[in-house]
Amino acid sequence: MTWRIARHPSEWIILDFQFSSMETFGNYEHYPSLQKAFDRAIWLTFLYRKRNEQFVVVDGPEDDFVVMTRADALENELHILNTTETRSAYLPFSYDHLESIRTDESPLPHWEEIWGYLSTIQGEVLRFILSQSIPLEKFIRYELAIRGYDQNNDWVGFEKSREIWCK
Repeated sequence: MTWRIARHPSEWIILDFQFSSMETFGNYEHYPSLQKAFDRAIWLTFLYRKRNEQFVVVDGPEDDFVVMTRADALENELHILNTTETRSAYLPFSYDHLESIRTDESPLPHWEEIWGYLSTIQGEVLRFILSQSIPLEKFIRYELAIRGYDQNNDWVGFEKSREIWCK
């Protein structure tokens, strides 16, 4: 069995069914931009990390890019355009990339959520964060610690969670 992604990016549910050899690209996610396809593959690889599922980008049939599982790409002997090394995927992160995310008329859901949070913070607070080099990573780690879950979103309790996130 393999996992296939619904064609529309707004659909978050992964469908489980058999994959017949070299079926069309019709049931995978298609993107006109290589960067957006990379972003989606990185997000899906992160989201399905507990299953050890890796998502990759391949050339699509209509001058586009397709996101699929690495297993499907290898099974069908497709050329993989990326490897999703999630820890370093966004280093460096350019302002051009940020602009393309921010101006996208149909942004990926995780980018939309991040922008939603940032866009509601008062400008003076954002300027303060930058001018004083406030360590946002520590804020995020502390927030995750007080929720009681580990890196894979498994409940471990508050003490263990604090050990994991506040090191």
